Amino acid sequence: MLYRTVSEQAEWEYLAHIADHESTYESRSLTGLFHLLSNNEFPYASASEKQKAAARFSVASEVLAQLAEDAVRTRIMAGKVAMIDSGEVYPWHSEAEATAIREMVWSETVGLDILTERRFLRSLIACSWITVFERTDMFTLREAPTTARCARCRYFYDGQCEAREMEAPHVSSCIDYAETPSNPASDRYVRVEAEMVVVDEGEGAEWVGDLAEKMDV
Repeated sequence: MLYRTVSEQAEWEYLAHIADHESTYESRSLTGLFHLLSNNEFPYASASEKQKAAARFSVASEVLAQLAEDAVRTRIMAGKVAMIDSGEVYPWHSEAEATAIREMVWSETVGLDILTERRFLRSLIACSWITVFERTDMFTLREAPTTARCARCRYFYDGQCEAREMEAPHVSSCIDYAETPSNPASDRYVRVEAEMVVVDEGEGAEWVGDLAEKMDV
């Protein structure tokens, strides 16, 4: 992750800013964004899905603790399974903590869904914990255009599709489509709102039951 200024050309796929951080960071992948969220201390790229889920839960727990200080009630979910709710009293709470929770006047309630990377990132964007900008010619988080012209794609060269190594037709849908931006560098990113994130299902993940059992939920 590198600090970048708006005067630099838009080369990286994502820009991100985390609440209370002074710097704006950049990344080439979603994996890089999760390295950022875990303070670059977790080898996210080489981890198993179960380990990645545990890392997402760890990050979500930190967010929950910070939001609780602002009287924001937070529920950590794995799809439909509730993992922990900052407004609930659990056996591990002391009497003083339990009393404080019961007497807390919550300003709002937010949910953090850790079931998949995309669901979790959408949750973090929705509660304003992270602000993410995706380069205009990238459609990893956002839905790709429904129509495209190969001649406007960054993989188009001399009538050929370099991504698929075939003659380039005019296509109605193409996952490799990426229009080359013509705007100034400072305008070559799109702020990704929560509702823009295309999420995956991820239902039935094996680790959900194990983690829920550890949390005694």
